[in-house]
Amino acid sequence: MDGYAVGLEDDSKQFRIVGEIQPGVAPKFQINRGECARIFTGAQIPTGASQVLMQENVRVEGGNIFPTQRSRTTHIPQTW
Repeated sequence: MDGYAVGLEDDSKQFRIVGEIQPGVAPKFQINRGECARIFTGAQIPTGASQVLMQENVRVEGGNIFPTQRSRTTHIPQTW
């Protein structure tokens, strides 16, 4: 799904956008506390991220996002 990759346990109120990840391209950065990456359906999750916030559930201001709705759902499919 299209959205923003963050750490599930990161309870920051805002996240600085540090990159963008397209499908088929391996991310060359990692997500740290207070950071996120714009991510598109089918893209690889970057190191440090364990949740995707749906783009409909964030407010974007400048280079930051502010979650407007958040749960413990990761929106990351499990691979076996």
